[in-house]
Amino acid sequence: MSLTLRLLGPVRIDGAAGARPRAPERALELVAFLHLHPWHNSQLLDEALWPGKRVTAAARNVPMNSARSWLGTTTDGRPHVAFIAQDGYRLHEVSSDWQQLQQLLTHPVRESPTPALTAALDLVTGQPLSGVNPVRYRWAEVDRQQMITTIGDIALELAGRSHQQADHRTLALAVAKGLQVEPNNEALWRHALISAAHSAQPGRLEQVRAHLHATLDPLGELEDATVELLERLKSGRSLRAL
Repeated sequence: MSLTLRLLGPVRIDGAAGARPRAPERALELVAFLHLHPWHNSQLLDEALWPGKRVTAAARNVPMNSARSWLGTTTDGRPHVAFIAQDGYRLHEVSSDWQQLQQLLTHPVRESPTPALTAALDLVTGQPLSGVNPVRYRWAEVDRQQMITTIGDIALELAGRSHQQADHRTLALAVAKGLQVEPNNEALWRHALISAAHSAQPGRLEQVRAHLHATLDPLGELEDATVELLERLKSGRSLRAL
């Protein structure tokens, strides 16, 4: 059975054949680690999931067995969570939305086709690696930041293209996904203002402007381009040049 690990939002696993464990959090974290760091041995696994603690094989086997029972076996009968002597643990036939996003980007973001960028953003359901116990997944901070940066770049590129093509629907979607993941991205906020200015929804521009100030003002002064755009919108000048 095909298994998909969801990392671009709340962490979960889709397609597991076995019964969900009573306490699935540690088993799910273990699967996420093995997927994102497939060549690490059991010692590095222990350091990631149980930092600063001495871990016995028996203690490690509790979430490992839970994950193995939960995920089940591949079509040819191999466990999805497998032990490989000397090399540690490996996953078989487990994909992820992060892997799918990377496969869509066969070129740098700026050179990627618009349909690929749109499909990539469709995979995003929230903050990457969210919905987890905050004391866990500390090993994944670099992975999380890479996901956030990549999604932000995709959203910004797609927003820019949509703006140029006057595709206000796609612009709004790109901005919404991008700011959901990277709320301090000031360039995305400028696109959000432009999208709101073209919206037929009453009060939308004022709502976005207030949200922008609430989010960015505590971080320091706004960029000149943002201040200029805010002044332009406040003065009511024509939207044609936006």
